[in-house]
Amino acid sequence: MVLAFLLISCNCNVLNFIWHGFHFPNMLPYRFSFLFSFVLLVIGYRAFILILEESMKMWDILAMLLLSIAVFVVSYKVADDQAVFWTSITALLYCFIFFLYIRKIFNRKLFWTTMTVVICFEMFENTRIGTEKVSTSDYVSYPSTIESVSTLLDEIETQDDSLFYRMEISTTYTLNDLALYGYNGLSQFSSMANVSTTKWMRSLGLAASEAGNRYYYAGSSPVTAMFTGLRYLICRSGNTSDTLTWQTFATADNATAYENRYDLSVGFWTSADLTEYISYPDGNAFENQNTLFQLATVIDTPLFTAVEVDSVHGTDTILSSNGYGSFSYTVESGSDDAVMQFQYNCEETSYLYAYVRANDSTSVTVRQNGVELNSYDVSRQPYIFPLGEYTASDTANISIDLADDASSGVVILYVYCLNADVLDAGYEILSQGQLTLTEFSDTALSGMITAQEDGLCYFSIPYDSGWHAQVDGVDAEIEVIGNVMIAVSVMEGMHTITLRYIPKGFVTGVYITIGSMAILLALWMIERKRHKPLLPSITSKKEEIMVAPDIQESLEILESQKSTPEETEL
Repeated sequence: MVLAFLLISCNCNVLNFIWHGFHFPNMLPYRFSFLFSFVLLVIGYRAFILILEESMKMWDILAMLLLSIAVFVVSYKVADDQAVFWTSITALLYCFIFFLYIRKIFNRKLFWTTMTVVICFEMFENTRIGTEKVSTSDYVSYPSTIESVSTLLDEIETQDDSLFYRMEISTTYTLNDLALYGYNGLSQFSSMANVSTTKWMRSLGLAASEAGNRYYYAGSSPVTAMFTGLRYLICRSGNTSDTLTWQTFATADNATAYENRYDLSVGFWTSADLTEYISYPDGNAFENQNTLFQLATVIDTPLFTAVEVDSVHGTDTILSSNGYGSFSYTVESGSDDAVMQFQYNCEETSYLYAYVRANDSTSVTVRQNGVELNSYDVSRQPYIFPLGEYTASDTANISIDLADDASSGVVILYVYCLNADVLDAGYEILSQGQLTLTEFSDTALSGMITAQEDGLCYFSIPYDSGWHAQVDGVDAEIEVIGNVMIAVSVMEGMHTITLRYIPKGFVTGVYITIGSMAILLALWMIERKRHKPLLPSITSKKEEIMVAPDIQESLEILESQKSTPEETEL
């Protein structure tokens, strides 16, 4: 019945949803399926006991045979053929060995020997098929640059004695390299990823996916780095194209660490208008950043300005425009080398950034005056990335290579020019009101801020109901910016701001734990006073049966003759 219910759960989305805590997991559905193994182990143990007791009948062998055939019929052409064939062969071998044993053709020693051989064969095939299915990574190249990155991390830690700062690596081995190297960053890949935070990151042009339970650094702009608190960036190889934001900090072999020219603390002053910001995850990321920057600094001049494409060309691809930044494409039949090419001409010195959404792409290559600068992978999630610094008469070329199986679709390509004067003016405003940390831990931070006028202290910390704020020792209400980030209202002047985090339900959990411990202690003291347990010990019937009748009778006589503690004292 249990196996049947688990099978139904794997084929019913409602039950699957409930099993996962009312949340659909990413990439690995049916994570409760390990219970199959648990139930099968219980069944296997029961079969093992039957073998020891020599209670297995021919009906059991027939049931095993029918079940093996049923598994083959149900799985054939549905699951991996190789796994289905070897599973069926192994099951038939077990049936045959059991049959020979029951018919007394195999003695006990030969039975256990053949069973051991088949079990070892099954384990080997499971390992081989599983390894071939998921592939492997060799030890030498994974991770190949760990020494260089570790050296740079040590150099940063030596020169920067701040209580807290964030950093990222331009290209990671995993989406959780933060845990691999032990640095504070903004990337996260977890089933517990906050959906609101994911939407916020996506609205700012970072790589993020609600369905994928992830958000991570792949490319950015100065605004992204400001409002996420990024101070350092490490490139394992090559250089960053964003020379406006990042300046060289240290090098180790081929790896380079960069420092943010527009670094802001984890908390900083902004205009109170920032509370009006609305996050649009599906909107234009550059326009989202324009709005965020304008509301925070009260500078009306747009930070980013759209750049019109000069020419569009497709190799084995037919392209048509649907409006600014949107292009439809159709790949010519039989083509396995389809490429979309876009050219942008510059009339003045400028810093360009691009945003690409192309699900059928294999890579996006950026060239300046025909010279390749960098390449990016946006096949999973779109994001903003730098094109570099351009002078008058320079050309920026963006090539999007399409996958071999691509046929048609829509690509979104935004190219924007950053106004460096507006960026400098805005940074000057925001940097004057940075929070100077005096205390920092995983669950609390405190610092001093000087506000030039009434406004907000914005924190690059996602909001959760467990956060509590104080301003100058007085409880303060937390403002939630864009339904995601924490902010606290501040008046003009110097203030001490404290944030503390206590998980929702933590206090209740502590009370329950203390109460449970008190009950256990009371029960233990009662047992000590009575000199015997409150509940009699339970002896299994199987153990009672295993005791010989005459010995059991003797034990009962001895038990009845035992004197009580009071009789012993007398």
